Amino acid sequence: MMTDVADVTVDEGDAHTGIAMDEAELDASLGTAGRLSPLDNADENSQGSESPSEIELSKRDSDLENQAMLDSKSILDSTESSMPLSLNDEFAVGKKVPHEWGSSFDISKLIDENEPLGCCHWLSACFCGMVLRAKRVGHMPVLWTQKLKDGRTDIVCIVGPFWPCLMFVTYPLIIGVSLGTAVYMLPGVHWLIQIVWAICTTTLLVALALTGCRNPGIVRRWPEKPPNCDHWYWSDQVGTFRPPKSQYDGDCGLIIEEFDHTCPWTGTGIGRRNMPAFTTFVSMICVCLIFDILLGIFHEPMPGVSD
Repeated sequence: MMTDVADVTVDEGDAHTGIAMDEAELDASLGTAGRLSPLDNADENSQGSESPSEIELSKRDSDLENQAMLDSKSILDSTESSMPLSLNDEFAVGKKVPHEWGSSFDISKLIDENEPLGCCHWLSACFCGMVLRAKRVGHMPVLWTQKLKDGRTDIVCIVGPFWPCLMFVTYPLIIGVSLGTAVYMLPGVHWLIQIVWAICTTTLLVALALTGCRNPGIVRRWPEKPPNCDHWYWSDQVGTFRPPKSQYDGDCGLIIEEFDHTCPWTGTGIGRRNMPAFTTFVSMICVCLIFDILLGIFHEPMPGVSD
């Protein structure tokens, strides 16, 4: 019996020695990459209760969630990027609209029937682009911007694509008629009427300036729907989501919130942010026109001035 126990003990030792040798040979063949660390063993033990399909599903859901979080951030929020965003990337500008003024310097566009805005674009490129060094967003020259605390750009002063009509037609007409009224008709009326006329005319000029030089409500670019904005729509012309009442304006080359129309007399598109000023302008131009006609009818000629 003692001999049998000794033999069994030797056999067990040989078995352990053989297993150790097999593990050593396996480690040598796989290298360090094939061994599992204690942490790996712990992870393996902790995941042993899950089936492979559940693990793959959980990983896929996690990847989709991370990708959705990345995609949901708008381009305008990427302030940590080393490359500053242009205004055309930050705002909802049409895909086919140039980002720089260089493409508008072509003189042939002045006589091109397919380019109705060619003259205005050429003047914008020459005067606003070269002289004023103004940036552009869509077809609109940007004269003044400022950075918000969150890194986004706020457009303070901007003129529309028809700004030459505003500067060389609308303003000269209003100023010319007003000067004629002030010189030839006001001196013979009561001073209270003169004050009322001056207030109306000043309000008209200020309303025109606020309409033509203010941001009409340009929508920012949103590649993904903002939070709590499930009612927004996708715009293929721009490649962004937009609010329900906004619309792409081909003359301005961008999306304007609560867009109404493009007014050549004010030189720009009319939207949410300049609609109050535009309404005031239209109302005051009617008031001033009637005022000037009545002054022309009922004014008393100055002494020494014959009709």
